[in-house]
Amino acid sequence: MTHNFNSPSGCSFLPQRLCSAYNEASEQRLKLEEVECRLVESTSEVRSLQQHLYKAREDVGKSESEEESVVRNEQALRSKVVALESQLAQLQAEQAASTPGQLSADIRRHVRHNSQTPGQYALSHNPREDNEGVDTDVESVSSSSIAPPSLDILLNSSVDKTEDAAPWREDFSLSETMRRLAEAERRTDHVNQLLRETEASTVLLTEQNKVLKSELRRLERNEERLCAGENLEYLKNVLMRFFVLAPGSDRCALIPVLHKLLHLSSEERTRLTTVASGTDEGGLAGGTWVSYLSSWTGLH
Repeated sequence: MTHNFNSPSGCSFLPQRLCSAYNEASEQRLKLEEVECRLVESTSEVRSLQQHLYKAREDVGKSESEEESVVRNEQALRSKVVALESQLAQLQAEQAASTPGQLSADIRRHVRHNSQTPGQYALSHNPREDNEGVDTDVESVSSSSIAPPSLDILLNSSVDKTEDAAPWREDFSLSETMRRLAEAERRTDHVNQLLRETEASTVLLTEQNKVLKSELRRLERNEERLCAGENLEYLKNVLMRFFVLAPGSDRCALIPVLHKLLHLSSEERTRLTTVASGTDEGGLAGGTWVSYLSSWTGLH
């Protein structure tokens, strides 16, 4: 079909064609600008997600180093507890060996040993000759030899001073042992408390490490989704077909495609499989913000 541009109808067709071409060009320009805006937004979002990803990786590294430090501290505290327990057992054995009965027996032996002075020992063992002394002197000597020595004699006596000092040293050792035993018990309680706090911190750091790793994997999957943004039309068609189809094998056949396009996690894929098969009982298991925050704060 040919147009005669010399006729009035041909002259009117040319401006209409130009106008339609201009309108199409304007629409294409608007679409191009819109695509450029989306591209800029996607690029900025990808950069932001990359920054979050780097930060999450740094947090994971710090958390792992802190966890290793806590484990080392816990091992050191356990070794201290073992050492203190052995020291406590040794002190208890020393306390059981140093009983007050031994001290009193040593004191009684010392008193019996010093009950007679050297002069009295000589008077009582020399043989008496005829007409020597009177009965009153014998009675006074015998009574003085039977009488126990006074406290001053015991304190000032120079006979076997090393044997004298041994019971008192044992007494001092007993009090020192009791003091050291009480101090060791206090240190053991303190170390046990530190050990319990360290174990709680270890559990909290382990939970935080798990959350950081899951968040890191989520950011990586999100970045992969943004890189595959050119398949949005295909993704829309797959999602529409998934929603339209009834639960069954046809829905389940679309799950690998959705997994490849959306980069689903194993939990999300399991959840989607449950929905596609029609066996979903409703409710998300343990995916609330309360469980997410409790892993960071340690409050359950």
